[in-house]
Parts: sequence; C-alpha cells; structure tokens
Amino acid sequence: MKKIVFTGLFLVSLYADAQDIIVQSGESMGIAGMLTVSQVDGISSIDPSAIAEIEGLAAVEVSHARPFGMSELRQTSAKVAGQTKFANVLVAFARCGDEDSHYTEIGGGLSRKFGIWSMGLEYHALIHTMSDNRRYSSSFSRFGFRLRPRKEWLLSVAIHSIEQREISYGFTSREIEAIAMAGIKWRPNQLCSVMLEAEKRWNDDAIGKVAVAIYPIEGLDVSAGFSSNGSSFSAGAGYIWQGIALHVGIMRHEKLGVSSGVTLSYNLNKSK
Repeated sequence: MKKIVFTGLFLVSLYADAQDIIVQSGESMGIAGMLTVSQVDGISSIDPSAIAEIEGLAAVEVSHARPFGMSELRQTSAKVAGQTKFANVLVAFARCGDEDSHYTEIGGGLSRKFGIWSMGLEYHALIHTMSDNRRYSSSFSRFGFRLRPRKEWLLSVAIHSIEQREISYGFTSREIEAIAMAGIKWRPNQLCSVMLEAEKRWNDDAIGKVAVAIYPIEGLDVSAGFSSNGSSFSAGAGYIWQGIALHVGIMRHEKLGVSSGVTLSYNLNKSK
C-alpha cells in the first residue's frame, strides 16, 4: 500500500513540475488541454498573438483549475486585455500551488495583426515561495504567431520559455523547460469545429491532441477531446451571453485521475 501511495505521489509531482507554469483554463481542459486554439475567439489561449485578432478588445478573464482534484496543485489566474493604437496589450497574473509551495507569475505582452498574420510576445516574472517564506525568482518569455489564410482555417504556433532559464535554489536549480506548440482549427460552418494540436517539451516525447466542438444554438458550445498524454479524455461546455462567457471542462488522466477547471470572462465590446 505504501508503495502504491509513494508511486502515485511521485507521478503527481512529475506532472506538477511540468505543468506549474502552464495554467490551464476551463475552456482548455474541455478540448484535451489545447493551449494554442480554443472553441471561441478570446484570451484563453496562451499563444501571445491570440488577442491581436480581436478588434476593439477590452476584456477580462479569471480561471480556476484543480489538477487531479488536489488542492496542492490548484491554479488560479486572471487576465486583462485592451487595445491601443499600436497594439493589443495583455496583463496576466497566475498562482499555482498551495501555502506550502506555490508559484506566482506576473506578466504582460503585446500583439499585433498584419493582414492574415498575427504576432505576439510576452514576458513573465516567476516567483517560487516556500512554506518558510523563502522566495526564489526567475523569468521567461513566450512568442507566438498565427495565420488565418481563410476565414474557416487557423494555424497557431507558440513557444514557451524561449530562453530556457533556470530557478536557482542555491544548492540546486530547476529549468523552466522550453515547450513548442502548434495547433490547427477548422470551422467549416457555424455548427462545428475540429481542432488538432501537437506539443513538444524539450526533454519529453511529443504529445498529440484532438478535439471537436459543436455549437447547437447561438452562444452555446459543447466539446470533447483526447490527448496522448496519459490517454486523457476530456469534455467541456460553455455559454456566451452579452459578452459574458462561462466555460467548464474536465479531463481524465489514465493514471492520475480527473482534473477540472472553470473560466469566466467578459468582453466589453461584444456586450454592445
């Protein structure tokens, strides 16, 4: 029994180490954990170029997720985005973990659209706080671009932790692992969309993801997906009304169990 418990905690720690800086939204969990594309256009994607596509943007989003139902791994994030004459601007905050050990992330970014292309860059400060209030800090950046050759097609690419910096703990250090992601979304009509994503962590095997979303009535989306990471199945649903969007999602990992998330956002321009 002790061996089983130890093995389970070890697997969770490995997953948490890889995921603590990539905060997943409820919308993301509903489509197999995809991070570059989403069911509806918004700021849930971590691709820095995503907000450039939304004209007249003025939006706020808050998310909460609980990987594997464990409070020790809980994730909370908030984003605010707005448009300027030069580019769209994003300010983001996230906290991952509990009182004994948690990461705090504060960042910002710029993105701009150039015809059918969009590009964006973000910079994030990262602070790891221990139970005795010791703090260790580092930073990382994200770069992303997307191409929309036709209205129904979207190609999105994002690179997380371009510099591959480390957090130093004095006697040891931990690398902020580089992650490359590429996603494709095809929405042939107003009733459905198909999404594919590939994710490659610097020191791990590539992960494949696939998801389908349907839009049975105006404002409502329902999704299901699969990820090769732990043979994870997912399901999600969302509703948008007067610029207010609520999304919930769940994922079931083959060994580690069920994760859940919820995202609430408000887009001022869409409410007009």
